[in-house]
Amino acid sequence: NLSNVNMSTVFANYISSYPSDSSMILSATSPAKNSGFGSVDMGPFGGPNPYKLSCIPAFPTIYQLTAPPATTNNILPVTISTRSNN
Repeated sequence: NLSNVNMSTVFANYISSYPSDSSMILSATSPAKNSGFGSVDMGPFGGPNPYKLSCIPAFPTIYQLTAPPATTNNILPVTISTRSNN
């Protein structure tokens, strides 16, 4: 337990005036790296079930669907864009 640690040395994107979930990612040289119970990273991104940024679920997600009006021969060209969040 140290009370005099500069948080910019702990977190990679630390912004003291407006912290967000992405500002809590540990820096590469953070003193919190490998220092938790069982040598896991401390904080919400460490351990067996780490936090996902912006509550992104751990399964594939459709993030874009393009369905323009049907063209000739009643063909509907649909484009579905997905991504894996694992």
